[in-house]
Amino acid sequence: MSANLSQTQLNKILAATYQALPEHRRGQNCVYRLADAAWAAFVVFFSQARSFLARRRDARRATGQANTARLFGGGPTPTDPQIRNLLDPLLPRHFFSPFHTIFQRLKTGGYLELV
Repeated sequence: MSANLSQTQLNKILAATYQALPEHRRGQNCVYRLADAAWAAFVVFFSQARSFLARRRDARRATGQANTARLFGGGPTPTDPQIRNLLDPLLPRHFFSPFHTIFQRLKTGGYLELV
């Protein structure tokens, strides 16, 4: 990524979006934060792994440590079905805000120029 969109800046953009997710759950049984579920879902796409937990397990087997926590932070990781249970009730529009910012930074950095 360019200086216009570093890993730290990307994390801040996404963290702001994930912290703003509306809580739809009721009651006291809220073990996982919605932000943690959103980070886990993002890492699946970012790393192109079949699941966040599988990615962490595979990384630990290969290197003895999982790098995703250092790259993206995050708390306890929900299972794949729990991620779906937490995020499916949310409208897609809750996840739109970072795309314009990221697109503009990639464009400014020259990564979207036509060849």
